[in-house]
Amino acid sequence: MSVRSVLLGFCVILLPSLAHATAIVGTMQEPFNYDPGTLFPNTGGTPNGGTGWNLTGDGTQANTAGWGTNTQNNGAAAGTNRTATAGGLTSSATGYAAGTGNKLTLDSLTPASSESMSRLLGGQTIDAGSTYFSVLMRKDNDTLRTFNLAFFSGTTEKLTVGQVGATVSGALAGSNGKVAVIYNNSNPAGIRPSTVDMGTGVTHLIIGRVDWNTSGLLETVTAWVDPTDVTTEAAALPAQFYTGTEFDLTSMTFLRPFTGNQAAGPPIAVATIGSYDELRLGGTWESVTSAIPVPEPASILSGIFGVLGLGAMASRRRKS
Repeated sequence: MSVRSVLLGFCVILLPSLAHATAIVGTMQEPFNYDPGTLFPNTGGTPNGGTGWNLTGDGTQANTAGWGTNTQNNGAAAGTNRTATAGGLTSSATGYAAGTGNKLTLDSLTPASSESMSRLLGGQTIDAGSTYFSVLMRKDNDTLRTFNLAFFSGTTEKLTVGQVGATVSGALAGSNGKVAVIYNNSNPAGIRPSTVDMGTGVTHLIIGRVDWNTSGLLETVTAWVDPTDVTTEAAALPAQFYTGTEFDLTSMTFLRPFTGNQAAGPPIAVATIGSYDELRLGGTWESVTSAIPVPEPASILSGIFGVLGLGAMASRRRKS
């Protein structure tokens, strides 16, 4: 058998996995820059703001995936208790891009039912390379019920960051009020807690990284909470609370912020009110932490003249 035949055989074997493995394209951001009182429906695809929620992951075309465009939406009537509220969440971390607009507030307390809404990742199915995400989260009332951001593969919840709540009075189950990573919606087997309390009225910056294993094996997940310096991944190292290669996440196809409903009896069973802001996904640390610098007009002109100068030099060399 020739070497060429052997190579062709390997290519045929590898083609299915190569075709399936897809890294995140571009970046997706949602600053919740909507007017206060804007409602988020269960269905219908609007509001669909932010940037990058499309197959190219950029702002050059309309977003193709709005909020509430699939089945992972819970709560009262469409739009009720899922609103944009005034005053965005902020982080003081060095190097973190300042937020814009308002925030998303999910109120499970008023209707005593869980509230959530989901958004497809612009039609992308992400299962290769490295995927970074970041979010600002603030639990707005005193409860140990569930308050977290989940990432799904198809209809299966695979990876979650935030708080996992107790389901019965007196049982300190879940993450015991701590910020945590949760696998496969599994309580308690899938919970990997930090030492940081979610608290009440406290804004947390949570950053995650998924390194995908294209051989169908286990993914490596790393998570940070409340870093004080995000200028580089290394600078944020003291805030890293988890890294592990434990579960097969399959892929990412959409995300879902969630607040938990009321469980049986007080005091820990109170439904959750919580806020989310600055959802960001990308393929690099900088894409979920830092603003892309916009050159000053003087810098732009300098660059243009520099290019013209190089062109003139090349022309003189060709004539000499």
